[in-house]
Amino acid sequence: DNQIKLRGFRIEIGEVESSIKEFEGIKSLAVALKNIKGNDHLCAYFTVYDEYKKDDAEYSIDIDKLKEHLQEKLTYYMVPTVYMELDEIPQTANGKTDVKNLPEPVLKTENVMPENEVQRKLHSMCGEILNFKDFGVTDNLFSLGFSSLSIMKLSHEINSEFGVVLAFKTLMDVEDIRDLENLVNNASKVDKIVYEKQDYYPLSHNQLNVYIES
Repeated sequence: DNQIKLRGFRIEIGEVESSIKEFEGIKSLAVALKNIKGNDHLCAYFTVYDEYKKDDAEYSIDIDKLKEHLQEKLTYYMVPTVYMELDEIPQTANGKTDVKNLPEPVLKTENVMPENEVQRKLHSMCGEILNFKDFGVTDNLFSLGFSSLSIMKLSHEINSEFGVVLAFKTLMDVEDIRDLENLVNNASKVDKIVYEKQDYYPLSHNQLNVYIES
């Protein structure tokens, strides 16, 4: 009952909540799957003990340190992308978390705009895949909603636009547009392949897996 599926991965909510609860200052919490701009996101709602509360700041605890803590404990896709501090977690009449009454989450982005043509093209590609463009070149693509399928689409777009073939694993390790730009600009000659036009092309192993699953 406490299991969700996010971008093809099964996640035990209890495991995520247990890891968050270990962080100093957290009093109560709820982790839920919420849709933001057409993409599902894992969202963490939490309250803090009175001695940690700050009225002059958005968060009473250091969210960056909380993320680092979770990244050490959990697989990357289990780390929430949105965090909201509340005065209290809404409850149903029988004492369970009232997921429907949790506030609508807001995905915060830095919105640093592209600085050159390569960044602009990559930003446009990623925006098309995400189906929104309200983000910048320093925002984490996976936090915005990228998945392994998104990376496959991006790989195809990069090859078509720049004539560069980048390994799937390499692309899975990128964080933002600037990382992508660095990969494209530093691709070796071996990575640049000119394909002979054919009527049909064989599927890669990853593409075949996606086809079968679909």
